[in-house]
Amino acid sequence: VETEIAKAQTEHPNDVLVIRLEGEYICKNPKGLELPPNSCLLMAADARILSDLSIPLEPAWARAEPLTQVILLPKTGFCSVSGGKLDANRQAHFPINANTGSIALIESTSLIAGARDGINTKNRKGSDPIFLYRCNVYGNNGRGIWSHCANRVHAIANVCTGNYMDGIDLDAHGINCTALFNTCTANRRHGVFIEEAIENNIVFGNQLHGNGTGVHVWNEEVKGNTGPNLISANHCSGNRRGIGLGGRADDKTSHGNLFFNNVCTENREDGILTGNSKAKENYFSQSVAFGNGKENIGVNRSAIFFNTVLPNP
Repeated sequence: VETEIAKAQTEHPNDVLVIRLEGEYICKNPKGLELPPNSCLLMAADARILSDLSIPLEPAWARAEPLTQVILLPKTGFCSVSGGKLDANRQAHFPINANTGSIALIESTSLIAGARDGINTKNRKGSDPIFLYRCNVYGNNGRGIWSHCANRVHAIANVCTGNYMDGIDLDAHGINCTALFNTCTANRRHGVFIEEAIENNIVFGNQLHGNGTGVHVWNEEVKGNTGPNLISANHCSGNRRGIGLGGRADDKTSHGNLFFNNVCTENREDGILTGNSKAKENYFSQSVAFGNGKENIGVNRSAIFFNTVLPNP
C-alpha cells in the first residue's frame, strides 16, 4: 500500500490522493501506515488493518519510547480517514496517532484495542483541529478518545465502550474542545472526564451509561483551575455516580463550571456531587436527579443553583 501511495504522490504531486482499501491488511511496521498530506483514506465497511508487531500484548509504558500506531496522520495539510476498522491488536499503542499536526476528519471508523488509547492527540495546536465523527471506539487499554495538551479536538456522535479508563478524556490545559452527542458505556473509569486545568470546553448532549462516573470534573496534578467549562444536557444513568466534581488542593481546583439541564437517574451511588472544598462557585440549573442509590444531589454549600432542582421524577 505504501509503495502505491508513494507512486501516486510522484505522479500527482499537487493533487489530493484518494486511497481506497478493501479486505484485510496486516501491518508489521511499528510506524504503521503513514498518510501523506492532503490525502483521504476510504475503507470499505468490512475492511480492516490489523497490527501484528510480534510482541507481547499491552507492552509496558516507558518514557520517551517511540510511539507505535496503525495509522500515522501527516504533519501538514489536510487528511481524512473514513470507514473500516483499525485494530491495534493490543500491540500498537494507538489505532490512530494524531499528534502530528494536519487538519483531520476521522469518520465512521472503528478504533480498536490500542495498547494505550484509541487515538493520541497530544500537543495538537488550535490551528489544526481534528474531528472524530460517528466512530466506534472500544476495547482500548487506556482512554477511548484522549484530548491531551491539545486544542480543538472535537468528538461528535461517537460510541465509546469498554475502554479500560475513560470513554472520552479532555485533559491537561486543553482549550476549545468538545464532546457532543456521544454515547459512552461500560468504560471502567468515566464516560467523559474533564480534568487538569482545562477551560472553555463543551460537553453537551451525551448518553453516559454504565461507567464509573458519567461526567467527572477534577484537578489532580496540574496547578491551575479546571474551569470554566460547560456540561449540559447529558443523560447519566446506571453509572456508579452520575456527575462528580472536585479538586485536590488549593492550587489544583475546579471552580466556576456550568452544569445545565443534566439528567442523572438510577446511578448506583450518587446522582450529582456538587463539589468538595476545592471546587467552588460551580453553577447548576434545571438539574433532574432521581432514583439514585445514595444522594440524588450531594449539595456543596458553595455550589450555586438556579431555577428548580428536581430530585423526583
